[in-house]
Amino acid sequence: MQKNNFTEIYLADRQGLMPVQATLRQGGFWPLFALFCNSMMNPATLVTSGLMIQTGLPLALVALVQTLGVCVGMWPFIIVARVGSQYGVPGQVFCRAVFGYQGSRWLTSLLRVITSVYWYAFQTLAAMMAVDAILGSLGFSIPLAWLGAGFVILQGGIALSGYAGLTVLSGLTLPLKLVIFIGLTIWLMLHVPDGGALPERVFAFQAGSWSWAIVLFWMNGLASSMMSLMTDAADFSRFTHQNRRFGFGVLAGVACGTALGALFGGWCIVAGGGNTINPFDVIVALNPGSPVLLMVLLVTVFDAWTINVINLYTGGFSLANAFPRLGRQTATLFIIAGATLLAFFPAIIDRYLETLSAVGVVYAATSGVLLGWCLRYGQSLDVDALYEQEGRYRYFRGWNLLAVGIFVFCMSVTSLIAPAWLPSIIALLGATGLMLIFSQSSQCLQSKGKN
Repeated sequence: MQKNNFTEIYLADRQGLMPVQATLRQGGFWPLFALFCNSMMNPATLVTSGLMIQTGLPLALVALVQTLGVCVGMWPFIIVARVGSQYGVPGQVFCRAVFGYQGSRWLTSLLRVITSVYWYAFQTLAAMMAVDAILGSLGFSIPLAWLGAGFVILQGGIALSGYAGLTVLSGLTLPLKLVIFIGLTIWLMLHVPDGGALPERVFAFQAGSWSWAIVLFWMNGLASSMMSLMTDAADFSRFTHQNRRFGFGVLAGVACGTALGALFGGWCIVAGGGNTINPFDVIVALNPGSPVLLMVLLVTVFDAWTINVINLYTGGFSLANAFPRLGRQTATLFIIAGATLLAFFPAIIDRYLETLSAVGVVYAATSGVLLGWCLRYGQSLDVDALYEQEGRYRYFRGWNLLAVGIFVFCMSVTSLIAPAWLPSIIALLGATGLMLIFSQSSQCLQSKGKN
């Protein structure tokens, strides 16, 4: 990214919730590919590989299921993100048109704030624990509080710089992460006893029997986890000129990043006999020298860094939409503070699967409502009305009762469906269909400022 473009995008991001000028919507394939490829090569992807292998899935199927799951979850994201490249508005501002001015503030924005804080804390805690173990192997002991402060400086600084900082960080760290992943994989093949890390052994390994119910469970959870970005889809597209560039860049980045992260994480787990869910524990247990440990340290920091700046960036936008007087940067500081405090509670890792399931049901219903509205009205968005509390999108006292009702109904019904029946996909398709069917009659629920 050229210096003048970086400055212009940074200044545009400082305006917070205001639309981006058309002259700045010039992003191409590579920044989006690097951003999403980088973000998917994260600690959660690596740990998920370990969990999936322990449920009996072979490595090839682990990589395939993870990649398909996240791609299924991203296709509605790409459709909804068109409003960003077309109108230049942030995602939560677009939600005003769907859920109403107040619905966007108190439903979608606060929902995303909670999600951003949780995922930041989860990723940071996992990274801090890994860094602490690596430093211990190198003979260093640093209190977790200091490690947390270091992550805050690295991650918070980039998040405050906005979209420009995200793309620069991703472009710089992606090649380094790829080199380190390849280097560590080769090192494992050379040092694991009895050839346990060789390709023929790794791909033949299976911890136990598996069933299609397990595959569908993971597909559902992975797809729904990607839907948690749905309310902020336009945040990533509003600096892009063409919808096709955005779609290709995002989908290719997500697929490549997930596949590479799943293969590397699973390779390490299998090399260690499938006895842990943390791939770096396997490497550390082999007593490698300082160069290898430094590689592990770097990739751990890079993994957490690249995914967490997205959590902070989207969380800051969401909090700013709920409380507009804060502004994006001040709101981001509040998100950083809250998420950092939560990162010191290890119980958030213990409840990972339960949280993943709950997030899936909520965001699948939200995504369906957004997708249905976008398919029906996406080409006729009134940008000026998005910034008027008494304007077109006031609906009934600031709430679109139709959208909220469909959201609550789909969330409630699908929460009763077993994971093997893909409740998140059902919620997504159900909410989308209901929005398309009933949105024509929604005029009776719109007061347009009269109530």
